[in-house]
Amino acid sequence: IADEVEVMDRSGEFGLWHFSEINDSEGVWRSANRYGFVGFDLMAETFHGDSLTDEEVERIRIGNGIPKWGTELKQGMLPPEAGLDATDISYTKGCYIGQEVISRIKSAGKVNRRLVKLDFHQCPAVLGELVDRDGKICGEVTSITGSSGLGFLKRGMEAGDLSVCGSKVRLLQ
Repeated sequence: IADEVEVMDRSGEFGLWHFSEINDSEGVWRSANRYGFVGFDLMAETFHGDSLTDEEVERIRIGNGIPKWGTELKQGMLPPEAGLDATDISYTKGCYIGQEVISRIKSAGKVNRRLVKLDFHQCPAVLGELVDRDGKICGEVTSITGSSGLGFLKRGMEAGDLSVCGSKVRLLQ
């Protein structure tokens, strides 16, 4: 049976909030590990309560190593590079687009780069290429807030003498 349907974009009318515990608000609740701590997501048209600033959300996101679309997550990247295979990919569900590639990566046990947390306590935090002690490019810094950052490090690179724009950077994971 076919019905005539008009599709409307109402995404601007809704908001998404994450709570550490549930209260009685109307909306759709979903258990989630958003921003690195377990809680519940509420999708609703309106909500009256305290909200975090964009800067606070970014600090929590970066501090917990959560990748963001447009900075760490981009078209054509592989989810395991951003660590999403541990929490957001099912290896037991039926067929889905990209499953074969993801399964091959899991069996091989490696990707060409990985998302890492960075510490800039000894220097100003800047976006740019990560270089090793020999001056070879080994990754990039993608997000910064305060003295913390996220970036990608090439496979095989470990904590050591890393720098960005001539300033030392410490690898946190």
